[in-house]
Parts: sequence; C-alpha cells; structure tokens
Amino acid sequence: MFHPLTTAFECITDDADVRRASSFAARALSLRDVPFGLQLPPELWEQVIDQLSDNPSALRECSLTCRAWLPATRQHLFHRVEFNSQDDCLRFLGTLDLSEAARTNVARHVKNVAVVGLPLCRLGHEYDNGNGFIVHDVLQRLPNVTSLTLENVDVDVHLPLDYATSGIQLRPFSHLFPTPILRKLVMSAVMFHSLHDISRLIAAFPQLHTLAINRALWWQNTGAPLQDEERAHTDRTLRNLSRLDLFSVPSPVDLLRRIQRFPALQSTRQFGWTTYVTDEKGLLLGILRSSAANVRVLDVVTRYDMLAELDANEYVSVRSLSLMLAASAHKQDAFCDALPSFLTHLDATHLRTLTLGFSLFRPTSMYWTFVDWPALDAALTALHERSPTTLVVFRIAFVPAAGLSDNLTADVAGPLMENLRGALGAGTRIGVRCDLFDQMADMALRQGALRWLVSDGQ
Repeated sequence: MFHPLTTAFECITDDADVRRASSFAARALSLRDVPFGLQLPPELWEQVIDQLSDNPSALRECSLTCRAWLPATRQHLFHRVEFNSQDDCLRFLGTLDLSEAARTNVARHVKNVAVVGLPLCRLGHEYDNGNGFIVHDVLQRLPNVTSLTLENVDVDVHLPLDYATSGIQLRPFSHLFPTPILRKLVMSAVMFHSLHDISRLIAAFPQLHTLAINRALWWQNTGAPLQDEERAHTDRTLRNLSRLDLFSVPSPVDLLRRIQRFPALQSTRQFGWTTYVTDEKGLLLGILRSSAANVRVLDVVTRYDMLAELDANEYVSVRSLSLMLAASAHKQDAFCDALPSFLTHLDATHLRTLTLGFSLFRPTSMYWTFVDWPALDAALTALHERSPTTLVVFRIAFVPAAGLSDNLTADVAGPLMENLRGALGAGTRIGVRCDLFDQMADMALRQGALRWLVSDGQ
C-alpha cells in the first residue's frame, strides 16, 4: 500500500487492507481517466482537504488516493502530535528518520506538540527514565513548533534532596523544550519541583503571545529563588502576551491526590497549605500585573478576591474580559467585593465583551447576596457610558440537585433584571446563561442557551 509518509509501498497482509487498497486504486484510476479539461485545479482540492482537518482517517484515505494530495494531507496529519509515553516519542523519532530518508520532511509540518502524562527531569536520565532527553531530541528536530501543551506532567519532582548542595546544575527549560519560536504555551495540571520553576518555564519562550495555566502545582514552597536576570526575562515575556488564561481554584484535595503519586518522597518533603495558597495568589498577581498593558484577551477563573490588588486602569488593550469567580456553595455573602470598583476604573476603550461568571450554587436554594448589586449596577451603567458597544454576559454555574428547574435561565433572568435596572435602562446589552457543573469531575454537564435581558421600558 502507498504510504503517505515515505511515498513508498508497504506489504499488505490483511484482507480488509486489500479491499481498502483496491478501493483506493479504483478511485485513483478513475481520477486518472478523467479528461484533463474536467480536472479541478490543485487549489480547489486543497480547500476540500482542509475541510477534513479534524478527520485523520479521511485524511489518510486521501493521502492513499492521489499522489498530488499528499502535501495537503501531510500538512494536516502532522500538524499536531501528542506524546503519551516514551514509546510514542521513540516511534515518532523513527518516523522522522523514515521521512528524512524519503526526503518528505514531515518535521516541517509539525506546529503543535502535546506532552501528556510523562515525568520529566532536567537533572539526568536516571530520574525520569530518559524521558527528558528523548523529548529534547524530538523537539530539536521540529523547527516550526509554535504551540506546546503540557498536561498532567511532573517536572523535576524526583530531584534528590541534596541536589542543591551537590553542585550539579539543572539544565535550563530552553534545553528541555528547544522551541525558540513558540507562541502558545498551555499548562494543565502540571506539577513542578518549585514555585519559581513556573516563572523559569515562561521565561524560556521569549516570543510567547498566548499563555494558559490550568492548575499549575508545585512540590516545595522553597527552592532556588529567581535571579534578577531570570525575573527580567519572565517579565519581558509576560509583557508581550496578547492572551492570558488563568484557572486557579485551589483545593487541598487535588494537591494531595497528586502528591500520593510519589509515596517514596512524601516523608521527605515539608508542605504547608496556608503558605501554598499565599504563594499561588502572589504568583497569579505577578502574572496579571506584568501582562496588563498589552493583553487583549483575559480569561480568569479563580476563588481568590484579587481584583482589589490590581490596577484596572492598566488594562488599556483588553478587548475580551472574562472573570469567573468561584465560591463555596454554602457562602451567603458577596465573595468578590472589589468587582464593582474594578469595573468602574477599567479602561474600556477597546472592550467589546465582558463575561462575569459566578459559581457554584444549588438551584433550589440560590441566594442573591453574592454581589453588591447596587454598586455593580452603577458600575455597568458607567461602563456603558464609556463603551456603548460592550456586551455583558452573566454566566451562573450550578451543581446538579434534586428539584432542578427545566427553565433555569428564565428563573435567573427575572432577579437579574430587577437588580440591573439602571444598566438595562441606560441601554447596556446584558445576557445570561446558566450551566450545570459537576464539581467533583470538574466538567460542565450542560450548557444553557444565552438569553438577552430587556428593561421594563422595552
């Protein structure tokens, strides 16, 4: 069978493969026999293939159907690669070797790399079974990687206790991830050895413009502090960001579950939850402050009331702002007192969309004291005067409960209209959406439809 990578032929031993190959050959012959005047130009075929970008099986069939389609199918088939194990990395290294031998150069098509579940260490192969060296070797052969996703990855967690005094230096993150033109970094449930390593990783990518952090964890509250030069590199990278997504809803349960993966190390580490929470809030504030001037899309999910410690006037470039504020389902008072003041002082020159999210509530016992509504109404009215085209969307997240209304959005819309009379009367376009959220599984069960509110006079 014709191979899309090497343009060579493979031996077929499976009956299903034989039937499939015959079908491909028939289609290719039918294309060959079409009069030249009826053939489509390559640009149109490429547009058709572009529509199959999320369908790998269809792309493979296209690559086996017509030699002229190979460049377009390779571009999509190798656009994103994911490594879930060391074997995945080794197999892909073999693929790169075959490609170089056949001069098909698939490495240039790889733009997005995801590393999932691999422990990595910058000290030596004996601490991560060689994963770090192999990941380095793979990335070094991919010159066009612009997006890197780290998911459920442990970085330097297995460092020996005495490494700091041993004189052995950790390799820099730029060596572990040699991607000099990286534009997007996504960290999801990544555990580092030290809090400061998060900043060091960010600093390794000077061309970064999109940063997403979803539950970045660390093993120790101590560690080698940032040097002035490292801090300067981190700040410079953050100042260049145009999109920032932060998800931080601290939970000791999540952290303890992660720590339990390393039973041999638990007795050798000192850990304090109070200190951890303080350090995490400080880290988030530092990222938000350094990126304030240039960030255009800002999406924050947090349980921290950090808005009082941020200068809203600094966010002069923001076009889309999403603030998802989480609180205990049992808390009965406002859990973000600084929200109205932050919106009052926000530079809304370029703001087009403002999303305000509140979670988590039980729909059968929802309370309406989670916000200072008169102050928020006045803030949204003033925001509309500064930016009349800004759309405001409220997202209310509920946990599933008995007696749940089938028309939850309508039940919430009424009280919202009562509480936001001033903003609606001034002409602010306000919508509301209610979602069901599984707190234990950390996932949305159902997303409600967006409903736009109207004032009494409309």
